[in-house]
Amino acid sequence: MKKLLLILLCSPIIVLGQLGDYYKPIEHPKAKGLNFQIKIPLGFEQMEADRPNVVQKWIKNPTDNSTMVLFMVIVKDLPVEIQNVSIKEWRQYLKYESGVDDMIAGLGDAAISPKYYVLDNYSGLYYEGLIEQERLDYTFKMYHKTVQVFLDKHLFQIQILSLSKELLEENTKLFLSLGNSVLFTDQYGN
Repeated sequence: MKKLLLILLCSPIIVLGQLGDYYKPIEHPKAKGLNFQIKIPLGFEQMEADRPNVVQKWIKNPTDNSTMVLFMVIVKDLPVEIQNVSIKEWRQYLKYESGVDDMIAGLGDAAISPKYYVLDNYSGLYYEGLIEQERLDYTFKMYHKTVQVFLDKHLFQIQILSLSKELLEENTKLFLSLGNSVLFTDQYGN
């Protein structure tokens, strides 16, 4: 009984131990003025990203395709027509109307298993899938899980990617922990 109690008491520590301190993109130009923070996944190398909307990325085993895992944080400006839509309106559209289906329309295999999702009080969607990309003369497939939420003026996205579906699944709990660590600090005042 003591062993079982010890295991149960240590389990939360093990799960929480996969995340480090908060990353805060203070005055980072790719954050586009969005104030947020997200915990850093331990055991991953933190890197500035080359792409224009990728604020930060963390990668594990970047030189080994069979064990490489990548986390990315992406911020995009929303089109002016859908800026300043209220939290309540986003929830209504995405949870009770056709919003999730509308958002993934045309993505094919890149967006399967879509569902309504909430990240730190903001409504959005979750989906997973397969992205096929070409670089130089190579074509490769990456499996991913993606969360997107809609704020006043921004689309905020976190994503996990891997060349192996099994490895992606092994890191799902870490991805969920990362998502749970996201804070959009402006909603809490000073």
